[in-house]
Amino acid sequence: MSRLLGLSKVPVFAEPGDAKITAEFGKNIKDYPTAGKTGDHSGIDIVRCTDGKNSKTASVCAIADGVVAAQRKWVKGFKSDSATGGNCVYIRHGNGMTSKYLHLKYGTVPDRIADGAAVKKGETLGYMGATGLAYGDHLHFQIEDRNGTPVDPEPYLTGEKSFDDHHSYALMLTARYDNKSEAEEALALLHKAGISVALCEI
Repeated sequence: MSRLLGLSKVPVFAEPGDAKITAEFGKNIKDYPTAGKTGDHSGIDIVRCTDGKNSKTASVCAIADGVVAAQRKWVKGFKSDSATGGNCVYIRHGNGMTSKYLHLKYGTVPDRIADGAAVKKGETLGYMGATGLAYGDHLHFQIEDRNGTPVDPEPYLTGEKSFDDHHSYALMLTARYDNKSEAEEALALLHKAGISVALCEI
């Protein structure tokens, strides 16, 4: 069952208007990917909505500054193979998180949106479409944390959370070992604890 976000402006659409959720985020989502099915959904499917009517003319834009990590522009219609996301743009943000925009309309992703290109918040990435494994025009919007794990994107659309809420910290650890095996053993323990450091010969 669809529902509205209750916004006058949605940060991933350039034009004003609310967004209707057509498929929720999470495990065992009823009627996903089609009516009568149940499946896991790593993002949220939304359609721009004005005056209670769905729009097919939504410009999709970046939710925050970042760098294009991947993009695809050649998908023309329905695909159930490796291009199920259709035309898409993935943006890596400075805090290590990634935002993903799927099913963009063919021919609308700008040429400058290429791997490694810097993008600004609000910059147009393409138009809402139905390329890939999509049933009707919509945007699949997905956010992944720095470990690549999908997180609920709705709070980022409503402003309850922002990309500024996430920071990474690193410490330079210095220790001397008289032999390489001791150093490698200590390095393995640090990595197991989730501390990323490099082994350097001095």
